[in-house]
Amino acid sequence: MEFTRSGAIALITGSVVTCLVFAFHPSHLDPHPLVGAFTLSQIVHSAAIIAAPVLLYGAWAVANWLGWTTAARLGLVCAGFAMMLTVNAAVISAFVTPAAAQASGLMMQQAAGPNPHLQSPTAPSPGGHHAAVQMPPLVQLSVAMNRGLAQVHVALWSLAILLFAFSIWQRSPALSATGLLAGAFPIAWQLSGTFSPETHTMPMIVFVQGAWLIALAVTMARTSAAAAGAADRNAEPVPAS
Repeated sequence: MEFTRSGAIALITGSVVTCLVFAFHPSHLDPHPLVGAFTLSQIVHSAAIIAAPVLLYGAWAVANWLGWTTAARLGLVCAGFAMMLTVNAAVISAFVTPAAAQASGLMMQQAAGPNPHLQSPTAPSPGGHHAAVQMPPLVQLSVAMNRGLAQVHVALWSLAILLFAFSIWQRSPALSATGLLAGAFPIAWQLSGTFSPETHTMPMIVFVQGAWLIALAVTMARTSAAAAGAADRNAEPVPAS
């Protein structure tokens, strides 16, 4: 019961932090330090890295709460790989892409002033397409790696949510149904070929899934508290007649 409660807290904490990360997600190319030697991008992505093991702990508690069913175990495996991928994507965004830009001389140019011929990897071009092709090859590679990792992360984390939602159908049909939608929508978006993990698309997924995970955590905490209360009542001595 204590594990369930702490796992619920982890789910809520990790979900809130992840939503804040995408609410304040900056450009990959940010040459100006905000706190000490760290830029806003490095601070935000470091928060995402810290949130990953917290969310994985929460997913572990979910699988335990569900009784380690086959679907719950598979969901935990998917969650583990998803968190590994998001940590790698955050490291690339926070440290590798800026280093690649600096090695290419791009950071110095941006620090000196805006250049109309140089755009952020996540900034749309006038034609509506993203302008990573205008970046130096080393930066293009790091951005492509980040997006590839983010794509697979979205798929695996959404699959984990699908499996967890499927497993709780008997406990809460409404929560299960909303979870199935929250997990299926991103995968369907990816399969359509129109999804790209950008700063304007990821919040649509992160906020919805985060809200569902918080609802799941609240349900877990309530059932754990109810079970603990029932156990305490059963443990009370019966007065002698």
